Amino acid sequence: MTSTTDLKLAAAIEEATRVLQPIFTRPKLRSRLLAKPPFRFIHDIVMSILESTNFPTNLLFTDVELDSSSFKENKQAKLAFLDKLVALVNVIRESPVEVDSRNIVAGVKPVATLSLLVEFGKLAQDETIDHASLIQSTNRIEIAEEETKEDSGESEASHDDEEDFVDETKEDCLASDEVYKSMSTDDLIDHIVQSASIIENLFTE
Repeated sequence: MTSTTDLKLAAAIEEATRVLQPIFTRPKLRSRLLAKPPFRFIHDIVMSILESTNFPTNLLFTDVELDSSSFKENKQAKLAFLDKLVALVNVIRESPVEVDSRNIVAGVKPVATLSLLVEFGKLAQDETIDHASLIQSTNRIEIAEEETKEDSGESEASHDDEEDFVDETKEDCLASDEVYKSMSTDDLIDHIVQSASIIENLFTE
């Protein structure tokens, strides 16, 4: 018995073939590849659409990102490329394509991946859209997200510094506690008097 998931995937493969294959001759959209699209296959599709429609231009993707060999054993580069593609497709959609770049790289949730590629193919062929403005908007989103990530990283670093300070303070207090316990009563009184004198001088200077 065919499951609902299998039926959805079959429908997604059929739609992807119908929408995308007329745009280019290579790569061939074979069902076995569409069922679990590897990154190189996805990149080839995007590059073929770019070559056929001149969208998006290299104003979105860098020269390095246009070269498929740049992504070998580089997961972060793959994620960055896919994040741009997702942002580009979703920037003008009222209902964004629900897809995660990490899932695409991992080869899971292929229906969402195919939906992304289909929407990208439609977008590239839509001559009613100002593609240049669309790319500019996408780049602004990417810059804003990068700044947010940097701010988040600084906040985490600051939080780590605070935790280190607290830990060091605790250790100092514990060490001081042991010292005080070892003092005689007279020595402890002298220490308190000296500390009080130092504090008083600080406030009177």
